[in-house]
Amino acid sequence: MKRLSLVLLLGLLLTSLPLGAQPPRSGPGRGPGPGQRGAVPQGIEQWARQLENELDHLEEDLYYQRGTYPQGLAEQIDQTSRAVARFRQVLRRNEGPQRLMREFREMDQQVHRLVQRLEASNDGWLRRQAARIRYPDEQLHFALQQRGDDRQHPNRELIARHAHLLEREARSLQDLVTRMPRRDDDLRRALGEFAEAVEHFHQTAEGGADLQHLNRDFREIDETWEQVVQRINRSAYGLFLRRSAQNVNRVHNQIYELLAAAPGPPPQVAPPQAVPPPQPPPRRPRPTIDIEIPGLGRFSIPR
Repeated sequence: MKRLSLVLLLGLLLTSLPLGAQPPRSGPGRGPGPGQRGAVPQGIEQWARQLENELDHLEEDLYYQRGTYPQGLAEQIDQTSRAVARFRQVLRRNEGPQRLMREFREMDQQVHRLVQRLEASNDGWLRRQAARIRYPDEQLHFALQQRGDDRQHPNRELIARHAHLLEREARSLQDLVTRMPRRDDDLRRALGEFAEAVEHFHQTAEGGADLQHLNRDFREIDETWEQVVQRINRSAYGLFLRRSAQNVNRVHNQIYELLAAAPGPPPQVAPPQAVPPPQPPPRRPRPTIDIEIPGLGRFSIPR
C-alpha cells in the first residue's frame, strides 16, 4: 500500500499556501522535558484556528448576506464559536492534556450538534457549510488522539471515525466533479470506483474487522485513489478541484498511518508537464514600398 501525495502544478501549489486549508501533518509531538507540560503540536492550533474561522464566516454570512434562517441558528453558531474560543485559550495556556481533552469534548459535542442541524437543512448552502465545519473538527480529533496514542497499536475507533470522514469527503469530491464545465468520463469512473472502495472500507471498519482485513480492503482504496490523483493532475480543472482533493488525500494518508501499512516515505505521483508558453510567430521580412525622390535618393517604406 502507498501513502500518496497529491501533486499539482507549481502554480496550484503556490496558490494553496494562503488558504490555511492544509496545515502540516500532525502527529505525536516531542515529549515534555522534566517538570514541563507537553508542547502543543502546531497542527492542533492551526486546525482549531481554521474551525474558528469557518464559524466566524458562517455567522457573518447569516447576518449580512444570507437573509433569514431557522430560529435560534445564529445563537447556536455563536455558542459554538465561544466553545471553540475557550478551547483555543486552554490550548495556548498549556494547561495539561486532561484539561485540554475535557474542553475538546465539550466543544466537540457543540460542533456536532451544529453540524447535524446544518446537514438536516433543505438549504444546500448550509449543508456545504456543515462539511466545511466538520472537516477541521475531525482533524482536531485526529491530532489530539494521535498525540497520546501508542503508534504500535492502531486506534480502532479512530480508524472507523476517519473512514467515515473519508467517505464523506469522497462523495463531496464526486459531487464537485459533476459540476465541472467539461465532462471528464475517465475521472468520473475512477472517482466512482474509489468512492465504492471507501464505502466498503468504512463498513468493514465499523463492523470491527481485524487489522489484516482492514489492510486488505485499504489496498483497493490505495490503488483507486492513485488513479484519481493521476487524472486530477492531468485535468484542466485542477484548481477547481484542489481543496476538495487535498482534503481527501490528507485523510487517505492519515488512515495509511493508522494502519501502519508500510514503512518509509510514500511514492510521489509525477506532476503533469507544464504547458509551454505560446511562441511568437516567426519573424518574416516585411514587404516594402520603394520610392525614389529626385535629388534626395531612394527610400523604402514598410507596408
